Amino acid sequence: MSGRGLRRAAIVWVALLALTVIGVAVGGEHGAASPATRVGVVVALTLGAAKAVAIALEFMELDVAPALLRRLVLGWIAVAWTAIVALYLAG
Repeated sequence: MSGRGLRRAAIVWVALLALTVIGVAVGGEHGAASPATRVGVVVALTLGAAKAVAIALEFMELDVAPALLRRLVLGWIAVAWTAIVALYLAG
């Protein structure tokens, strides 16, 4: 990996750490059923999906993978996020 690639990976890693801290902060108490808590959990799940995309593109190198593979993986993340959020909001 070149120096530029290492720098980019380090930036993504720091961003992932920041998103983790933000997700924990907005996730709230999982036992409470207030609307604000529900929004916080959906935001935390959305941040988790964004982290999954960043990991797939940067560390799994899907940004240079064949388009079909990239679409399948990113599509799976979208489907999984949609299902989890829908089940959470329905339940």
